[in-house]
Amino acid sequence: MKKRIYGFLLLVVFLSALLPVCLAEAMPGETWVSTEEWVPPVIDEADALENAPWLLVLKTAQEEIGYVEGPNNKSKYGKWIGDKYCAWCAEFLTWCVNETDQRCGTSLMNSIFPHYGHPKDGAPWFLERERFISAHSRFPPRTNGCG
Repeated sequence: MKKRIYGFLLLVVFLSALLPVCLAEAMPGETWVSTEEWVPPVIDEADALENAPWLLVLKTAQEEIGYVEGPNNKSKYGKWIGDKYCAWCAEFLTWCVNETDQRCGTSLMNSIFPHYGHPKDGAPWFLERERFISAHSRFPPRTNGCG
């Protein structure tokens, strides 16, 4: 259960590099909800394809809500990257980008997202593009963004 929560949290942090959203605190007029009450946003595929194709990665990730890993971290995301028993946080993100490219005909892999299987491999890619967010960052960088 913790690994699913950590994987989801990593996804939120990763996607926040693309969106000018402050995750440190709720904005005025916004409220926080518990995990049990949270409802994923509806993403219109046609609109996203035209205006914000990277949001389709979030749509793909939403479809994976409820997926449960097997014993010893066994997952389809690890299997896809070449190690079905790896801790699969980075693999999940890369898998979602690949699935989005395959389903929607986008070309997000290696243009907006790196193809990587471990955070230490992905970090240099984001650093080179000024899109890296450390654990101590409050706001995502505003330069070299996607939108």
